[in-house]
Amino acid sequence: MEGELLEGKCLFMCPLSEQTRLLAHEIKAVKEYARPAAGKAIDLNLIRPIDVLLKTIRYLIKSVANRQDKPWAAIYSFVSNRIRAIKQDLTIQRCKGNKAILVLELATRFYLCSELKMVDAPVEEFDPILNKEQLLDAIYKLLELYIDDTANCSNQAEFESYNMLYNLDTEGIKVRAMLMNTYFRESVIFQHALRICKAAWQKNYVRFFKLISKSSYLCKCAVLRHIYRIRREAIQTMNIAYGNRASRFPIEKLAQILQFKECSLAEEFSSAYGIEVTCNQLTFTKKPLIAFQDRRFNTIASTDDDISISAIIAPG
Repeated sequence: MEGELLEGKCLFMCPLSEQTRLLAHEIKAVKEYARPAAGKAIDLNLIRPIDVLLKTIRYLIKSVANRQDKPWAAIYSFVSNRIRAIKQDLTIQRCKGNKAILVLELATRFYLCSELKMVDAPVEEFDPILNKEQLLDAIYKLLELYIDDTANCSNQAEFESYNMLYNLDTEGIKVRAMLMNTYFRESVIFQHALRICKAAWQKNYVRFFKLISKSSYLCKCAVLRHIYRIRREAIQTMNIAYGNRASRFPIEKLAQILQFKECSLAEEFSSAYGIEVTCNQLTFTKKPLIAFQDRRFNTIASTDDDISISAIIAPG
C-alpha cells in the first residue's frame, strides 16, 4: 500500500539466500548492493531492520575498514558497496530516528575519509564521481533527519561543517552557512569551517591554507576536492603579482604557503603550469598559464595518515 511503512525481516548482516550464494558464514558475510529490479515486489526477508543496519555498519567500520592485511583499494571497494546496500535498506524502510542518524553519520565519515585515502588512486580502483554521489546522498539524508524535533542533533554542527566545506563552491551554500551560523555560533568546528569557506570566497589563499593546516582530519577530507582549484587560482594570482623576471620566488615557500606535502610536488605543479623552475626558485612572467589537472595535486600536508580509520569514523 502506498505510504505504508515497511520493516525488514532479515536479522543477519547478510540474507541467508545470499550467504548460500557467497558460501560465507553469517558472522562474516555482509549483504552486497544490487540495483532493484523494475517492477519486482520488495521481499522483506532480504531487507534488514534498522538495528541490524546499525550493527552492520559498525562491523564494517570497526572490523573491515581497519584491516592491515589488505590494500585500502580492496577495503574501499568492499565497504563502499556494503554501505550502499545499507543506505538502500534504509531508504526502502524510510527509517528515521536516532539509529538512522548514527548509520548515516558513519556512512558520511567513511565517504569523506575515502576522498583523502584514495586521492591519488587510479580510476580503476576509485571512482571519485560515484564516491561524491554516495557522500552527498548520505549527508543530505542526514541533514533532513536532524530536522525532526525528537532527533539527536548533538553532531549536527560537525556535519553541517562538512556539508559547507564540501559544497563551498555550490549555489546557495553561502545562504545556508549564514543561516546555520545563527544556530552554531558557539561551535568550534562550525566556526572554523566557516572561516575556511570565507577565505575561499574572498580568494585569500594564504589564510585558506593556514586554516586548513589547523583543521581536523575530516575537515581536510571535506575540503580536499577544492584544493586543486584554489591552488590554481593562487598560482595565477602570484604569476601576475610577482611577474618580474628579475625576481625569484623560493619553491620551499610556495610549498609552505599552498600546503604541499613535499617541495618536489610544488615544483611539479609549477612546471606543469609552464612556470620556470631553476635552482629551487620560481620565475613568474605574467604570461597566461597552461591549463591542466592532475589529482596528485589535491594532496595536502600535515595529514594524520597513521591514525586508524575506525578512530576517525567511529571515535569513542
